[in-house]
Amino acid sequence: PTKPEANISDGYIFKDRLAVTLKNDNNAPMYYTMDGSTPNVDSTKYSGEIELSKTTTLKTVSFDNGKYSEINIYKRYKYP
Repeated sequence: PTKPEANISDGYIFKDRLAVTLKNDNNAPMYYTMDGSTPNVDSTKYSGEIELSKTTTLKTVSFDNGKYSEINIYKRYKYP
């Protein structure tokens, strides 16, 4: 499967709240973590906007046909 892509670039700075959306090319299920751990099928399954209100490292992965995407996406969002 293709890796998930976020709608906001890495290192994006926001003030109050930030809504992040994910997509991949093949619509494979996507999973994410916000605690620094590596995501897998036991992590939170993406189903819509992820709302951030503090500095967060969002790690994402796609999973399809028994395989994970090759690369996890590491997005760091900063709250000033």
